[in-house]
Amino acid sequence: MDDKFENKSEEVAGKIKRKTGEVTDDPELQAEGGMQEGKSKAKQAADKAADSARDAADSVREKARQAFNRDDK
Repeated sequence: MDDKFENKSEEVAGKIKRKTGEVTDDPELQAEGGMQEGKSKAKQAADKAADSARDAADSVREKARQAFNRDDK
């Protein structure tokens, strides 16, 4: 859960930098913020995909356990 919070915090920080760059007409800050925001969103997407894969594996494992009527892991 710590990584998810950290990634979301990075996204927000990037968004603030990007918007500050827009307001102050600083294209370098704008670009830096946009890159930080994009990197964070990519990490969040990767985390979500990993969670989905883990959930799918757990589901398959449970269905197999039920099919063979086994309680051991």
